[in-house]
Amino acid sequence: MFSEFARLILRFHRSAAILLCFSAATIAQAQRQQAVCTFAPFSLPGTQGFSVSGVNSYGTVVGQAVFANAANQGFIRYAGGGVKYYLVPNSLFTSFTGRNDKGVSIGTYALVGTVTVKGFILNGSTFTSISFPQRGPRGTILTGINKWNTVVGYYIDSNQVPHGFKRYSNGSVVTAELSRRTVNLPVCDQRLRGHCRRVRRCQRFA
Repeated sequence: MFSEFARLILRFHRSAAILLCFSAATIAQAQRQQAVCTFAPFSLPGTQGFSVSGVNSYGTVVGQAVFANAANQGFIRYAGGGVKYYLVPNSLFTSFTGRNDKGVSIGTYALVGTVTVKGFILNGSTFTSISFPQRGPRGTILTGINKWNTVVGYYIDSNQVPHGFKRYSNGSVVTAELSRRTVNLPVCDQRLRGHCRRVRRCQRFA
C-alpha cells in the first residue's frame, strides 16, 4: 500500500494529503520524506462512539456518530468545538463522508424499509440525493468532493461489480470502470487523470 501511495505522490505533482497528514517530496531528487502529522483528539459527548471520514482545510471534521436509542447520524464538528448532527428524514442511518472548504458536505444514507444505500450532497439546507439507476442493493457511495462541488464515488451493480464516477456540479457525470479490488479510487482513474485531489484507501470485496 505504501509503494502504491508513493507512486501516486510522484505522479500527481509529488504531493498528497490524507486527513491531517501531509507528505512532501523533493521534485529534484524525487526523495520521500517522513510524514508530519498533527493530532487533535476530541470526543462527542452523548454518543456511544463515532467514526471520522473527512476533514477540510479549516479543520472541520465530518463522520458518523452512534447513539444508544436512535439512528446513527452524520456529524459536523467545527474547529472551535461546535457540533451539528444530521439525519436524513425517514432514514435508517446517515453518514457524512466528506466536506469541502465551501462547507458543502457529502454522505450516504438508507431509508427505512429499504436496504439500498444512496449518496447525498448537503449544501446549506439544500439536499440532493444521488442514486444510479443501475445500482444494486449495495447502492451508491460518495467518497470525495472538491472546491468546485465536483463529487466522486462509485456504485455497485446487481452483480456486485463496482463502477466509479465523477459528478460535476451541473449534474453531468463521467463514469470509470474499476477493478473489483479497487473501488475507492475512481478519481484517479486514467480517464480522470489530473483531477486527483485525495488518495483514498482501497477496499476489498469478499
